[in-house]
Amino acid sequence: MENRNPDPRSIRVKVKNSDNSALLMKYSLTLVGRVTNPKYQKVWSIVPFFTNRWKTSVRPIGADLGQGLFQFQFDNEDDVQLILKNRPYHYAKWMLIIQRWEPMVSRSFPSLIPFWIQIQRFPVHLWTHETIQSLGDSLGFCEEVEITSISARVRVHINGIKPLVTTSIVEYLDGEEVLASLVYEKLERYCSKCMMLTHEDKECTEFPSLSSNDTRTRKNTYWSQRMRDWT
Repeated sequence: MENRNPDPRSIRVKVKNSDNSALLMKYSLTLVGRVTNPKYQKVWSIVPFFTNRWKTSVRPIGADLGQGLFQFQFDNEDDVQLILKNRPYHYAKWMLIIQRWEPMVSRSFPSLIPFWIQIQRFPVHLWTHETIQSLGDSLGFCEEVEITSISARVRVHINGIKPLVTTSIVEYLDGEEVLASLVYEKLERYCSKCMMLTHEDKECTEFPSLSSNDTRTRKNTYWSQRMRDWT
């Protein structure tokens, strides 16, 4: 008979569907988080730090979930909304990923960080709501667009475990292309080589220490592949 479980250290268990409505209700006021750089961010210190820092009506209960994950249980919806509104957060100068709990099973959850992103080096006569909204939509879930006489920016929930996008080429139907620079507000440390939030430049495995020409060539190849992945 074929061995369907080649790893002798694990087992497979079948269970019947059961009523988990009480658990869904219990965790509806929970926020789940993830560190981006476990080398510098220790969950055992993150949990008490934010439990004491957040000015909520009732002190949340924090817990270490293991493997760089943590959660905070709140007492009411107003406190949950207060914490979500003030994102993004960072600890030890590295970003944290904090999302509202959802009833899903995925190793990539949580992954979203909401950033205000400034649209720079983009001609002011092109600052229409539709264009800026399209820029935001191309980055992730665009929650809000803000355009004034001196600035244009979007609040976007981006995937924090993928590289940051720092430039965007806006294409028009007449074939014209315009380059926009994207500046992330409240962004702390990240790798300026591959734009990941998970490590420093000196620890980058995508672009190890090479000559300037070799680094430039590898970067061009890397970002060309990334652009294909995103489209």
